Amino acid sequence: MTESERIEFIIANLTGGSGQRFAQKLGISTTAVSNMRSGKFGIRLKMDAIIEAFPQINRSWLETGEGYPGDLTVDLVKAHYEDKIKRNERVIDNLIGRIEELEKQLGAI
Repeated sequence: MTESERIEFIIANLTGGSGQRFAQKLGISTTAVSNMRSGKFGIRLKMDAIIEAFPQINRSWLETGEGYPGDLTVDLVKAHYEDKIKRNERVIDNLIGRIEELEKQLGAI
């Protein structure tokens, strides 16, 4: 796996695909992230920042691309349930709106 593929993997799995969120966590510009994604700039200079922002990443994997990327289970499960919660909140908001409409209709009767 190339350095840019490893960056893509981290962005996809730990920031929900958001290069902007990745940039914020590292304290770098989105241009720098784009350059890392494209392979224009390597990750060596940002290695410590990446590990600090994402301590679950296996440093050896990040450096070489060999082995296991790290324990991402917690983050993946968290992201899954955060998405479910957001969807459920939207459903609840829609139901509340519908209840309010029905209450107005009943009040008009």
